[in-house]
Amino acid sequence: MVMFALMRFLFIMFNGKIASTMPFKELAMSFVHGLRLDLSTSAYLSVIPFFLWLIAQYVKVKWVDYLFTFYNFVVLLAVSVLTIIDAELYAFWGQKLNAYASSFAKFPKEMFSFSSGISWGKIIFFGFLTTFLVKIVYDNLPLKFRELGEPIKAWLAPVVFIVMGAITFLMIRGNVGMAPINQSFAYYSDKPFLNHCAVNTTWNFIASLTDNTEDEKKNPYSFLPDEEAQQIVNELLVNTSNHNSFKVSNQTKPDILLVILEGWSADVVGFTGGDASVSPNLNALANEGLTFVNFYANGNRTDKGLASIISAQPALAKSSIINKIQKFSNLPALPKALQELGYNSKFVYGGESEFANMKAYWINSGYNNIVDIHQFNKAILPENWGVHDDELYNKVLEEFPKSPSPKFVTALTLSSHEPYNVPHKSNFTGTSQAELYKNSIHFSDKCLGDFMAKAKQQPWYNNTLIIILPDHAHQEPLNRQPYEPTRFHIPLLITGGALNPAVKGLQVSKVGQQTDLAPSILAMLGVKKHSFAWGVNLFDTAQAGLATYTFDDGIGLVKSNGYVAFDQQSKRVIMSAGADSLNTTKQARAYQQVYYNEYLTR
Repeated sequence: MVMFALMRFLFIMFNGKIASTMPFKELAMSFVHGLRLDLSTSAYLSVIPFFLWLIAQYVKVKWVDYLFTFYNFVVLLAVSVLTIIDAELYAFWGQKLNAYASSFAKFPKEMFSFSSGISWGKIIFFGFLTTFLVKIVYDNLPLKFRELGEPIKAWLAPVVFIVMGAITFLMIRGNVGMAPINQSFAYYSDKPFLNHCAVNTTWNFIASLTDNTEDEKKNPYSFLPDEEAQQIVNELLVNTSNHNSFKVSNQTKPDILLVILEGWSADVVGFTGGDASVSPNLNALANEGLTFVNFYANGNRTDKGLASIISAQPALAKSSIINKIQKFSNLPALPKALQELGYNSKFVYGGESEFANMKAYWINSGYNNIVDIHQFNKAILPENWGVHDDELYNKVLEEFPKSPSPKFVTALTLSSHEPYNVPHKSNFTGTSQAELYKNSIHFSDKCLGDFMAKAKQQPWYNNTLIIILPDHAHQEPLNRQPYEPTRFHIPLLITGGALNPAVKGLQVSKVGQQTDLAPSILAMLGVKKHSFAWGVNLFDTAQAGLATYTFDDGIGLVKSNGYVAFDQQSKRVIMSAGADSLNTTKQARAYQQVYYNEYLTR
């Protein structure tokens, strides 16, 4: 129990940037509200020592003492490591360490690349601090059997074991009521960070491993009869006849270049209301392109963003569909749909395509050719995620003309990914995460501007429509909370020589989301029937827009008249705006219920 209180303190200290925005009294209450989960975790971890204690009553051998000491050492080490990993990932993902996060452990190089030099400094400091605190606990608590007293009478040992076993089981279960303990028992605030402080990291991680399996069998988001929930979703996503769509391209079947920017937030883009000085080139391109200023990412990671952009799939809250081959094998995909129109598809990526199962997903989606880090010059390969954006765009210029027209080429950038180590110096020279992030975006923006200048000189440019959007947004540079709509606000720009001159410089204020992109492209090409049921036509002025996003077991819904963020753990609205928030909440929950029903049937 003392150990878990210390680990909670370290978690708060590690995430001091967020903790400093919380009221002190409420933050302190996380220690109180976390006691039940701490007690349950302690009881779980005491099961093996209880059995060893029983053995020690009848067997007087040294190995029992040694095994007990070794067990305690392993447990203390595991709890400490989990806490440090949890605290570090939370700073980037805004969610506790769980089964989804642990699925990336098979990519250690990429996982380590999350941390900058400053982050590694924090990890090392807190590592030493944790070691110091663990030593104090280890040296001052009775960790050996002989320090726990002399063996009791032989007949009494089983009785004590049974009684203590029953008490331990009750502590594990958390109460004598119908519902066993879960994370909700620690939730006490409308501020998710405070609830996450209260939730025991070890308990949450172990529970997520088992819950993840259980969630593959039943829908944890059911709250309405399925028929009623489906009707609500149908009304949200009703498609019009497309008669009100404006013409996007001046050609019937243009070549299409889709550029997916790594982690660009609307907060660093001028035409979406952000800091225009961070991305001057993208803002300049907006003057000659078609922009969507109220556009949102569906998830908070690249793997989720890819499924939303390419397959029009809403993001899962606790996992990613492209990590599950049995689930994505029958997904609709834009390259497959375009293939029926005669398009050839290619994906260009400067990192390892095997990461997060992306390669299998891309192949399954219908990409005819995949160019990844293995096709780049080894002399330019950096140590982190992959090649920088300037080299990626050079490869795009090389590869784009190789595919026969009509073609659909997708490029995914990397330079603006943590730890933001870019060969670039801008006016953003600080060492904070916000300044490092803005400097990396400034570099990525420069590379994009240089690429567009070169692309305009290519013979294929006049026949090409270029679509630019991020895979997800970011908490930086304004320290956005994981559940805020602004945490998912991203830019969308359509430009290129094949863009209809009549829409150049046009800003669309309609709310949109990544899942709208695939059906919108098909509508532009005259396709009336398709399998992308979770998106609507962005170019249809009569179609009401909306956007959904998921965070750590929660869902947000943004509409033109307001928004709501609903937390599934606490079953409460944690942020809302607009006069109709009650109905918007119902719509958001129905949306998540219906999509998860569909996910389970795949």
